[in-house]
Amino acid sequence: MSNDSANAGKSAPNPRHQAYWPPSLFAGGMGNVLIARTSGGGRRVEVGSFLIDAWCLGVKNAFHVDTDPDGFRKVLERCSDSQTMEPTPPDRARKLIEAAVNYARNLGFEPHPDFRTAARVLGGLRAADCAENFTFGKDGKPLYFQGPHETGAQAERILQHLKRRCGEGNFHYVLAMKAGPGGDGESEGDLDAEV
Repeated sequence: MSNDSANAGKSAPNPRHQAYWPPSLFAGGMGNVLIARTSGGGRRVEVGSFLIDAWCLGVKNAFHVDTDPDGFRKVLERCSDSQTMEPTPPDRARKLIEAAVNYARNLGFEPHPDFRTAARVLGGLRAADCAENFTFGKDGKPLYFQGPHETGAQAERILQHLKRRCGEGNFHYVLAMKAGPGGDGESEGDLDAEV
């Protein structure tokens, strides 16, 4: 959640970059941040997409694509199919992405392996030009929410890592469960609950 949303639009305009983000990112915990950098007189567009887990894992997924303006619009439309995407100052987007990486690293989680390649679009942006600060986690603690592509074994490794790093009772989690008789498909708790 933003600690200083009044300064959200105070970054200087940057004609080479565009950025989009879901304004519900901190309320929902997960969302894509897109940054596009144009070159070649506007004919070439580099796009970096960063799936941000604002509650725990930081940059959970990332990709980079070289395309044209039409290709960028298609990427933005695909992201907009699953969440509302709004323009945001590019310097703000860079600060958000870097802050998410730092939060997760403090918990012992590195960004997605493709982060370095996707981060090429950040060149020319200055996070220091954004005065806004961001608060990660949920209710003052990390909250791990098992994604649809994470196996039970991967989720268990993440939970055990959080237990070692944060200590019992110092984080929350939500695990996906196979639906069955009496099952609702989710399990929540602190680490003192059964997983």
